Amino acid sequence: MIALEIFREALSSLWQNKGRTFLSVLGIVIGIASVIVMMGIGQGAQDSITSEVGGLGTSTINLINMSREKPLTLKDLDAILANDYAGVFSAYCAQTQGSYTLAAGSESVESVSVTGVTAGYLTVEGKTVELGNFFDDDDFATGNRVIAVGQAVAKDIYGSASAAIGQRLNVGTIPFTIVAVFASESSSGMSFSDPDSFAVVPLSAMQNSLTGSSSLGSISFLLTDAAQATTAKSIIGYTMLARHNLTDVADADFTIFAATDLLEVLTAVTGTMTMLLSGIAGISLVVGGIGIMNVMLMSVMERTREIGLRKALGARQITLIAQFLFEAVLITCLGGIIGLLIGLGGCTAYSFIMTQMSNDARAVVSWSSVILSIGISTAIGLIFGIYPARKAAKLPPIEALRTE
Repeated sequence: MIALEIFREALSSLWQNKGRTFLSVLGIVIGIASVIVMMGIGQGAQDSITSEVGGLGTSTINLINMSREKPLTLKDLDAILANDYAGVFSAYCAQTQGSYTLAAGSESVESVSVTGVTAGYLTVEGKTVELGNFFDDDDFATGNRVIAVGQAVAKDIYGSASAAIGQRLNVGTIPFTIVAVFASESSSGMSFSDPDSFAVVPLSAMQNSLTGSSSLGSISFLLTDAAQATTAKSIIGYTMLARHNLTDVADADFTIFAATDLLEVLTAVTGTMTMLLSGIAGISLVVGGIGIMNVMLMSVMERTREIGLRKALGARQITLIAQFLFEAVLITCLGGIIGLLIGLGGCTAYSFIMTQMSNDARAVVSWSSVILSIGISTAIGLIFGIYPARKAAKLPPIEALRTE
C-alpha cells in the first residue's frame, strides 16, 4: 500500500508540473536516443566491415611484391610450395596486374584493371563464370590470347554479356578473344570502383603479349584451415627471406598480407569510434541528469511546508526519500523509453536512407544497447535524485512549517 501511495503521489506531482516535467524528460530522451543511434551505427559499421573483409577471404594469404630489383617470380612460388610440408596451402594463384583501355570497333572502356592469373584463380578469388568457359590448361601453358571479362565491360562494349562471347577485344593494341563472362558481383562498401569492371587473362599471355616481363605483382594462397594463418605466413616469410638473402625482417622487400589482419585493425578502429561517439552522446545524459536534479530541488523548495507537515504527522525519512527518488526515476524511465523508441526509429531511418543510396551500411541495434539504455536512464534517476531526496528528508519539521 505504501509503495502504491508513493507511486500515486509521484504521478500527481509530475502531472501538476507538466511543463517542468516535459523539459526534464526531454533531456533524457535526447541522450538515450543519441546513444542508441550512435551504438547502432557503430555496430552496423563493424558488421559491414566484417562482411566486406570476409569477402576478401579470411582463409587467404597474399604475398605482395615491393621491389623492382628483386621482383616476385614463379620460382618464388615453387620454393614456397616446396616448403609446405604440412599441406597448409590448398590452392594458389600467381598474379600480375595492369590498367588498359579495352576496345572493340568504336566502343571502348578506359583504365580497366586487367590481371594475368594462373590456374587457381577461380578457387582462390571465389569468382564464378556465368557465360562461356574459363581458360584451360593449354591457354595457361602456351599463352593463348584469350580473355574473361566482368559484366560491366561486356555490357559497355557489346551491349550484353551474351553478345560478348567469342568476340575480339583489344587490350591496348593487342587482340584477345573473349571466352568467358563472370557473374555480376554486388557493390562493396569498401570500394568506390565498379566490381564488374575488370578482365582476366592467362598469366603467360599477360607476360608474353602485354608486359614482356616475368615478374609478378602478387601471389595469393588459399589455406586448408584459416587457423593456420600464422604457420602460412611463417613459411612464406622464411622462404622469401632466404631466397632474397635477407636476415632481418625489417629489410624485407615483400609484404605478407592476410585479410584477418585488416579485420582486426578495422574492428578495433570502429569499436573505438563507436565508444567515442557514444561517449559524446552520453554527455547529454549527464546534462539531462543535472536538469532533473535541479527540477527535484525546486520541487523540494516548493513543497517545503508539505514536507514539514508530513514529518510532523510522523512520516519517516525513508518514505520521503523514496517518494522523491521515485519521482526522479519515473522521469528518467519515461525519458528512457521514449528515447529508446526514437533511437530505434532513427536507426531504421538511417538503414532505409542507406538502402536508397545503394549503400550496404546499416544501423544494428543489439539487446545489449537496449538493456544499457534502460539501465542508464534508471541509474541517472537514482544518482541525480538522491541529493534532492535526502535534502527533503532532512528538513526540520518546525522550520519547514514556518516557510512561506
